[in-house]
Amino acid sequence: MTAEPKIAAIVQARMSSSRLPGKIMLDLAGKPVIWHVLHRLRQSKTISQIILATTTDPGDDVLADYAQNFGVEVVRGPRDNVLARFVLAVDRFDPDYIVRVTSDCPLIDARAIDDLVEVLIRDHGDYSGWIPDAPTLHGGFEPFTRDLFQRIVDEGADHPVAQEHVFGYLSVNPGLGRKVGIPAPPNHIFDHPRLWLDTPADLVFLRTLYARTGAPPGEIDVDEVADLLRADPGLCAINAHVHQKSAAETSRNIIIRCDGTAALGMGHVVRMVALAKQLRERHAIAVHFAVQPGAQASRLLNAAHFPHSHAPDGVDEAAWIDALIKELGADAVVLDIRTDLPGRALDQWREDGVVSVLIDDIGTRLNHADVVFCPPTPKTLALDTSSVRPEIHVGWAWVIVPDAFAKTPPQKIPPNLVPRVLITCGASDPGGFTRLALNALEALNDDLIIDVVMGPLMVDPDPLVRAAARHRHPVMIHHIAPGEPQKMAALMARADVGIVAFGVTAAEMAAMDLTAVYLCLSPDHAASASVYEQAGFGIVSAATPNAIRTAVTAAVHAPRFHNPKLGPQVDNLGAVRIAARIVEHITPRK
Repeated sequence: MTAEPKIAAIVQARMSSSRLPGKIMLDLAGKPVIWHVLHRLRQSKTISQIILATTTDPGDDVLADYAQNFGVEVVRGPRDNVLARFVLAVDRFDPDYIVRVTSDCPLIDARAIDDLVEVLIRDHGDYSGWIPDAPTLHGGFEPFTRDLFQRIVDEGADHPVAQEHVFGYLSVNPGLGRKVGIPAPPNHIFDHPRLWLDTPADLVFLRTLYARTGAPPGEIDVDEVADLLRADPGLCAINAHVHQKSAAETSRNIIIRCDGTAALGMGHVVRMVALAKQLRERHAIAVHFAVQPGAQASRLLNAAHFPHSHAPDGVDEAAWIDALIKELGADAVVLDIRTDLPGRALDQWREDGVVSVLIDDIGTRLNHADVVFCPPTPKTLALDTSSVRPEIHVGWAWVIVPDAFAKTPPQKIPPNLVPRVLITCGASDPGGFTRLALNALEALNDDLIIDVVMGPLMVDPDPLVRAAARHRHPVMIHHIAPGEPQKMAALMARADVGIVAFGVTAAEMAAMDLTAVYLCLSPDHAASASVYEQAGFGIVSAATPNAIRTAVTAAVHAPRFHNPKLGPQVDNLGAVRIAARIVEHITPRK
């Protein structure tokens, strides 16, 4: 009597995912993502054993413990060699057939697995799939024979594609095995939906599917998903922009160096998060932040799901970044800093094949960089942008603002019967501009409604709260963290005039076509703000009550006076453009 074939599902998983660390333990419909994968695999009629293949890193202890408590076998091997982990699993459990499973596909379908495993056995192929090839809602698994696996090991053990993707090595040598299969279920054929979890946008999409179907955890049906997406195809836009990395693509890593402090503000971190999201989602690049210690910056980076490191005590900045480059195998370093990091550090990185990128920096590091992106200021507009290295980009197209700051169509903004003024002067407001502006508006006789954003790093906010309570005009105080651009954009959309400490927020107001009054902390800020004034985005004001009142009065009587047809525009695509140019500079590792 012929024994039943032994079919093992080997699930590759680790907590240190490059684009979304810890993603497999994130909550989806009340359960961790890995729970969904294991639960749905147990519904298979053909799989006889489930094995979790994780790493020996201490950070994966929690994952190994979770799987064992779930009743799943666990093997542990090298972090950066998935194939080696599979070898450990195959040698220990000796399966006849293998189903490679990625742990980031929580809607994996047991029926589809069974259909393809059965045809693999029946037709004596080396691996199975849809014939003809078709894009479907299914993903996260590949059935193949033990013999094909051994061929992959024998031929590709030292090949990076085999080490990272195992079965994906067939993209290098398609003739290594014979494919058998069946037609894809017609109702499951889709061009666009992504059911993988690589980015926060993917998590929003998956959570939306559960919310809309009302399915219990782990029980969402692929037919339900297909019906929902056909009825509401707009749902696909949630994560349609996310790039799915193919097996042939080399993993790439970028370090972003920036800081957010009470003295510096949070603008540098906010705009670098906007850039990092584009690198992660559109280009499948892993981004790691290097920041000075600071609770607010860490909260913002954690909320955006970006790993970050703090400078060790007693280690200078160049040595710290050098160590990170080696640890992460970084392809590029993006600098949005105001420190004294020497230009020779950038020269050394270039010799090591690492691209250096400057954001809004034309100081002593300029001629040591590979590529530079700057908003228009009197100094940057005077640069020679024809240079080969550094490659210099200057202008409104390279201004970075988060996605949330997109122009709202005028017809969707109801006119305010009483002018509305928004005061926002940064996370810490080091110049004390918020209270100054609020006091200046006290003397205006015209009716006003005032919105005040109180930054999370403001020192001694109580006097501001008291001034707002006794103000002659209605004043509403809003507590908005730097990582909440949607809330800030909503305030800008309903305002007629903004009063702002010149900086990153000035660009956000320009993107929203909100007329601004610019208060400046330094002569450099005043010079930069003058370029915004010349473009028609706002008015530069001295930091005195009379000057502020005069500027606000002028702006109130000509709200949103910027004419994009006549002058430059700021859009929310600066980060998209910069990310694309950075990627062009990165040479994939061989």
